[in-house]
Amino acid sequence: MKIGIVGLGGIFEVAYWPAFQQFQIEYPDQPVQLFGYDPKYSAESSLASPFHNLTFATSYSDLLSFDLDLLLILTPPETHYDLVVEALQSDTTSIVIEKPVVANLEQLAQLRRLLQDQAYATRVLALDHWSGRNGIQTLVNHQLDGSWQLQTEHSSTDCVPDIPIIEPQDILNVEGYLLEPCGFNQQGEPIALNFATGLEDSRQFFHPDGVILDIGTHVLTMMREFLAQYCSNHSLQLQAKVARDRLGNDIASGDVKTAEGEALLEGHCGSVPIRLHLNKYAGLEGGQKGMTVHLVGGRRLILDRQGADELMIYCDGKQHWQWIRYGSLYQHTIFDLLLNLPLAGNVIASMTSRRMDEVHSLLNIQQGLRGKH
Repeated sequence: MKIGIVGLGGIFEVAYWPAFQQFQIEYPDQPVQLFGYDPKYSAESSLASPFHNLTFATSYSDLLSFDLDLLLILTPPETHYDLVVEALQSDTTSIVIEKPVVANLEQLAQLRRLLQDQAYATRVLALDHWSGRNGIQTLVNHQLDGSWQLQTEHSSTDCVPDIPIIEPQDILNVEGYLLEPCGFNQQGEPIALNFATGLEDSRQFFHPDGVILDIGTHVLTMMREFLAQYCSNHSLQLQAKVARDRLGNDIASGDVKTAEGEALLEGHCGSVPIRLHLNKYAGLEGGQKGMTVHLVGGRRLILDRQGADELMIYCDGKQHWQWIRYGSLYQHTIFDLLLNLPLAGNVIASMTSRRMDEVHSLLNIQQGLRGKH
C-alpha cells in the first residue's frame, strides 16, 4: 500500500508515524510504503529527517505522482481545501483530511459544492481519529473482539452481560466530555500540557484554536458516529451555554483573538438531547475523555480513557461491567479504518458529510459567540 503524507509536523510525528511503525511490526506481511512532502524538509536539504524509510517528495505535485493508494492531508486547516482540489485531479484512490476539515464557512461551502460530484465524494474522507472510538457500538451489537478485555476485578460478574439491542427510543440523552489536565505557572495560572508528552505546552493559543473547534470536533465525532448507528435523523442543533478563556473570563462579543479554554454546548442531534463539556484547563482533576449514553430504565453506557487506553463501562441497576482496550487511539483508527480503505463510497461520503455538519455547527457557534468575523 502506498501512502502519501503532506504535512510532516507535530501530529504526524507524535501520532501517525508511531502508529505506522507499530503496524509494520504487527503486520509484517502487509508492507506499507510511505511518501512525504513538507517544505521544511525539501527546502532545507541539510535538515536531518527523523523519519527513516520514508521517501521524501520535492513538491506536492511530486508527491501526487507516486500513484498513491491513500493521501493524508495533515497541514493547517486553512490549506486543506486547495490541497484536496489538486489531489482530486490525481489518480490517488482515497484522500483523508485531518480535523477540522476546513478552517472557515466559506471554504466549507466550497467543499460542499465540490463533493456534490459523487465521483469526488466517494474519495474524500474527513477524519477525526475519535471516529475509531466505537466500543459502545461493538458491545451493544455483540461484536466485541479480543482487543477488549473484561476486567473481572471491576465487574459484578465474570460473564459478559446480554445487553439488549438499542432502539432509538431507548436513548434518553448523550453527554460528551473532554476535560484535559493542565499545569500551573508561577503565578498560579493554568497552562496547557502537550497531549502526547504531558509536558508544558509552550504555545500561546488564539482564536480559532480554542476548545470549541479544536476539541469540540473530537467529542461531536464520537457522539454522532454512535448515534448514526441508531437514528436516521442526523440534524445538529447546538448553542454555547458557557464559553470562557484560559483564566475563566467570559468570551466577549467582538473578541476575535482570545481562545476559549472551556465551553459548555447543549442541543440536539436529531431528537436526542446532547451536551458537550470541553475544557483544556481542567487542572489535576482532568482526564475524562469520552461520553455517557443514558438509556431508559436507568442503564448507562460509558466510554472513557484510562491513561493511554480505552475504558468502557456498562451499568444496569446495581450491576456493572468494565472493559479495557490497550493501545493509542490513532493506532486503532489507522489499523481499523485507514488501512482498510477504500471503504464503500457511500460510507465515506456519509462520514465526511457528518464531519462537515459538525464543523459548520461549531463555526456558527463561534460566529454567534463573538459576532460575525
